[in-house]
Amino acid sequence: IFDEYKTQLTGASKWDNYARMPSDGQVTAIRKVFALPAMSAEWFVTPFRDTEQDGKPASSKRSTEIATFIQDAMWKMPETQWANFIREAIEGQNTGVALFEKVYVEREDGKIVWEELSPRLPRTVERWLTDPGTGRFAGIKQRTYSDHPVDSEIPGWKLLRFTFDQEGSNWEGRGLYRAMYKHWWFVEHFEKVFALSVERSGGGIPLIGLPEGSNTPENRAAVRKLIKAWRVGAEAG
Repeated sequence: IFDEYKTQLTGASKWDNYARMPSDGQVTAIRKVFALPAMSAEWFVTPFRDTEQDGKPASSKRSTEIATFIQDAMWKMPETQWANFIREAIEGQNTGVALFEKVYVEREDGKIVWEELSPRLPRTVERWLTDPGTGRFAGIKQRTYSDHPVDSEIPGWKLLRFTFDQEGSNWEGRGLYRAMYKHWWFVEHFEKVFALSVERSGGGIPLIGLPEGSNTPENRAAVRKLIKAWRVGAEAG
């Protein structure tokens, strides 16, 4: 997790920069290109074909009931809309990782289902937990803020984790924003430099000549102050 050589993309700075990047039109356009196919897809659960009918593979009544149950559990969560879950899961492709905590509830028929898949923002992860025996993902230590910082641990079995381009035990992954960052940074700073250039010198370089006999220290100081205050704007000219 600590193999990042750019200090701007480590710790809280990483998530601050990633939060700023969607303000760029090109970055947002790329996000939409990747997200729209999954957002517009038709999601369904196909029953397992565990029997035969007229000599062809078919689904038994039990398999159909299981598929219906899974489909209802996914799309009828009391606190999570499936479309919102897909959208936030896809966002992990941009940042590198998306996390959701599985919250369960017992229905009136006695069946236990997901009540919600609650997002756990990567920027709130204080530490990634790894099983010392196997090296596998074991959960997160999360820090959230209300009136004061609150630390909590969420075990791995209670989390849905989507990590993109993972290398080894780098649970944060490597998202599209990491590859975009350099180009976004240049555009961000070039726009500022260009805006300053237009404001300062877009109207040309001002030249002021002092009449004969008025080349005094006081007048020269006034001229320097006037030139420094030169700006291009609606009232210029």
